[in-house]
Amino acid sequence: MGDGYRRIAATWALGGLAVLVGLSGCFGIGDSDDDSGGDCVPKCFTLEGAVAQCGSDGCGGSCGGCSADRVCQNGTCTVPTVYCLSSAECGSQSICVNQECANAYGRAYKVTLVSAVIKEYNANGSSWDALGGMPDPFVTWEVGGEVIFTSSVWPDTFTPDWTETFTMNVIAGERLDILVWDEDMAVSDPVGGFYSDSGLPIEWLKEGSVDLFDDSSGNGVSSLSFLIEPK
Repeated sequence: MGDGYRRIAATWALGGLAVLVGLSGCFGIGDSDDDSGGDCVPKCFTLEGAVAQCGSDGCGGSCGGCSADRVCQNGTCTVPTVYCLSSAECGSQSICVNQECANAYGRAYKVTLVSAVIKEYNANGSSWDALGGMPDPFVTWEVGGEVIFTSSVWPDTFTPDWTETFTMNVIAGERLDILVWDEDMAVSDPVGGFYSDSGLPIEWLKEGSVDLFDDSSGNGVSSLSFLIEPK
C-alpha cells in the first residue's frame, strides 16, 4: 500500500446515502509488506538500503539514537553541519569553507607566496655577492623534507615580490620549511627562512594571511608573507 499509517476518507453519494470507506497502510523508514491492513511491521533502513542507526521505524517506534555530538540524517548518525562566516566561529581544529565549518587538516590548500624582505648583510656581516651586490633571492617550500615548490629568482633585490601560487596538501604534524636562497652561478647560498617541526599551525590556516618576522642575526630574512586558503 502507500507509505505511513494514514486514513483516507472518501464519500460517495449512493441514492442519497453516504458511505464512508477507510484505507490504511505503513509508511516511513519502517514499512509493511502486509497489504491486508494488518499490523505495521517495523523496518529500519536508509534510503540507500543500509541498516538504519537511528530515526523512526515507521510504526511509532525507533531504530536507535545518536550520541550528543551527532544528529540523525536519513537513518545515519552524522556530525551536524555548523555554518559560519569566518574560521574564528569554528572549532579549534576547523576552518570555514563555503560557510560551513570543516576539518582544517587533510585537505588541499592554495598557497600564494607574496613577498619577503632580505637583510642588507648576511650572518657574517658581509654583502651577499662577492662584489658587494644585492642578493638574487628565490624560495623553496619543503614539506616533510620534500621540495614541493620553487619560486622564480628575483635578481639584485632585498624586497622580492613574487605573488606566485601553488597547491599543497596539508597534513597535521608534517614538518614545514620555507627557505630563501641567494642564487649563484655555482651553488646557491642559504639566506634564511622559517620552519615548523609540527607542520602548518592551525592559526595560519584559520587566519589565511600570514606574515612571518625574524630580527635575529642568524636569519637573513627579516620577513616573509604568504596567503593560504582551502580549495
